[in-house]
Amino acid sequence: KQIKDLNADIYIVVAFGQILPKDILEEPIYGSWNIHASLLPRWRGAAPIHWSLIEGDKETGVSIMAMEESLDSGPILSERVLGISLDDNKDHIEQSLCKIACKLLIDSLDTIKNNKDNISRVLTRQSERPKRPTYAKMIDKEMLFIDLNQSAIKIHRLVKGLYPNAYIFIKNKRVKILNSIPLLKELKNELNEEYHNYLEIYDYKQYKTRQIIEVINNKGIIVKTRDTAILIIEAQVEGKSKVTADKIVAQLKLKKLDII
Repeated sequence: KQIKDLNADIYIVVAFGQILPKDILEEPIYGSWNIHASLLPRWRGAAPIHWSLIEGDKETGVSIMAMEESLDSGPILSERVLGISLDDNKDHIEQSLCKIACKLLIDSLDTIKNNKDNISRVLTRQSERPKRPTYAKMIDKEMLFIDLNQSAIKIHRLVKGLYPNAYIFIKNKRVKILNSIPLLKELKNELNEEYHNYLEIYDYKQYKTRQIIEVINNKGIIVKTRDTAILIIEAQVEGKSKVTADKIVAQLKLKKLDII
């Protein structure tokens, strides 16, 4: 009743976790529209930014779609693409998409107004897209714990996609991992030159999984993963401030070659 009493010309929905009923969606004369943080039909649902990073997507974007009485399935009016780099985290992408969405919405309102009597001619049904639908389920608390027995790239993607909440336990202390670099030779072209050295100087195969290979002053710690290693750059022990990860060695009384 409160919504209908507004007598609005158009409804714009963003980051709203409920499916609105048909009588609400059909109320405004210019329709109901959703701003969604993915390139639909990929990553319909609650956490598209998280999952685009966790799954290693090379790009994401913003879609503006006409709303239907189902989950992010409506036809698309407009979209903009945003590339994802190895160093992007959930907050970086969220802020960039917010800026894109603001501009895209203004442009889209003109399109909606100018095509009011035949809006379908400027819409693209998601079934016409080459991508199959995927669903971005909500992030639950259990997902935030990172198993260091995984591959370096998988750990890195979790750190970035779950930022700033991904964590491990060291000596029964919760330690958030806030920034990392996967030390994989095949990613050399994507890494800053300052990290190239770390791809070559260690024989990672001789170390045990979760072992501290090196403590680098004011930079971080190199930890063995299932396949190679990961450089943990920034971390935060529960109850303390975030620091470069080498500082947690002193905070938790660790040393080189310890298993964490």
